[in-house]
Formats: sequence, structure tokens, C-alpha cells
Amino acid sequence: MEAGRTRINMEQRTKRKRKRRKNWKRIIIAYTLRTLVAVVLLGMVFLMICGCIFLYQLGHKEKDDVSSVNAHVKSQLRGAGTQPDSPLPLTDCKIVLDAGHGGLDGGCSFGDTVEKDVSLAVTLALGEYLEAKGIQVVYTRREDDSLGLSERADLVNGEEPDFLFSIHCNSYEEDASIRGLEIHYQKGRKEGKAMAEQIGGWLEENTSIEVRDAKENNLQILRETSVKAVLIELGFLTNAADRQILSSQEQRDELAKALADGIWEYTQAVGR
Repeated sequence: MEAGRTRINMEQRTKRKRKRRKNWKRIIIAYTLRTLVAVVLLGMVFLMICGCIFLYQLGHKEKDDVSSVNAHVKSQLRGAGTQPDSPLPLTDCKIVLDAGHGGLDGGCSFGDTVEKDVSLAVTLALGEYLEAKGIQVVYTRREDDSLGLSERADLVNGEEPDFLFSIHCNSYEEDASIRGLEIHYQKGRKEGKAMAEQIGGWLEENTSIEVRDAKENNLQILRETSVKAVLIELGFLTNAADRQILSSQEQRDELAKALADGIWEYTQAVGR
């Protein structure tokens, strides 16, 4: 009886020892797995940090490279007499400038201020500013020449430009208080409307020029040309304030520069 109990106790001890060994094995395996997971996670974090540092350094290197290229381009532009802060020139953009009237056709006038002279002076100055920006400019006239509207339209269509700007002066004898620059677009042409509104809006926001709302019209020079085109009335010769601007060479030049900037911004925004 006593021997049987002893044997049972020994078996129980043996089972308990085996159970403890199994528990220790499980604990060791669990800790080992946890350690391996922790090492893997730490390794992944380390690799992510290294990757971020590498990308950060690479980005700065590319930025420095771009800056150095830009500095080189700007230095080249300075040497060529181009504004360094301006976008690179659109050398493949062609614009036709049409100075309204001319020759025997003087257009509207007030005293010694005649539309054909004002439109030509502003057109030539405008062309110089656009050419300085890298735009190719073609003129329908550069002197006091007589040109019919159909002749002008044929010239424009033959050049196949990207844009046409016809330059004129306005007049309204019934009310001398009316003033301001006015841009006309051909009836039914959405591109012309967008062009008139965007350039007029830019001038209104960025200059002190009095700008009137863009107007839909049916004008031969716009109707008979197959390009994006607007007609710009620089101001009213019947208005004293507008007439003073249009009679002054200095102020005409400032107006031409503002127009060139507005046209440039438009071409940059919409492309060709």
C-alpha cells in the first residue's frame, strides 16, 4: 500500500516537472518570438529613418541643382538685356499688332490729338515691349499708311499668328464724362470673349488704368480674321483725362508697357 502511494507521488512529481519544463519552453519561445518581432520592427523603423534622411538630402541636392541652373539662366538673361525675374521667353509665340486707321483715314480726333497717330505710337511701343519678352511681333503698319480693313485681315490670316490686337481710340461726343480703356471681341467667339475679359481684368487689378467692361461687337477686322483677336480702344479722346494720357508720349509709353504686361500674363496663362 505504502509502495503504491510512493509510486503515485513520484509519477505526480515527474508530471509536474515535465509540465514545468513545457511551461519554461513556452515562455522561452514566447520571449524569443517577441524579441525577434521587436528587432524586426526596430530594423524597419531604422530603415524608414534612413530612407527619409536620404530622400531629404536628395531633395535638397536637386533643389540646389535647379537653383544653380536658374542662376545660370538668369545670368545669361542679364547679359542679353532681359529681365531676370521674367519667365523664359515664348519665342514661338507670334502676335500681329494692327494700328487702327492711317493715311487719309485719321479716325476720331479732338483738337490736335488724332486717333491714327495715337494708335500707331502706342502700337509701336507695345511691340517693342512684347519683343523684349521674346514674342515675335508683326505689324499691319509701322508708318502713316492707308490700309483697308480687308487688306489688314488678309495680312493677318497670311501670317497665321497666335493672337491679333487691333489698337484704336474711342470717342463719344454726347457725354464727355465717359472714359476708360475698352476691349471688344467678335460676336459669338468665346475665345475672344475670354481673352478680352482676362486681359481687361488683369489691367484693372494690377494698374491704375480705368478699364470698362469687355464688349461683344461685330467688327470687320475681328470678323474676317481666323485667329484669337480683340480690338482695344485705348480711351476716349472726348474725355479730358483720357485725352491727356493719350496726348503725352510718356503716358502713352506707360500705357503700352501695361498692355504688354497684361498680354504677356494672358499668353503665359493660356499658352498658344
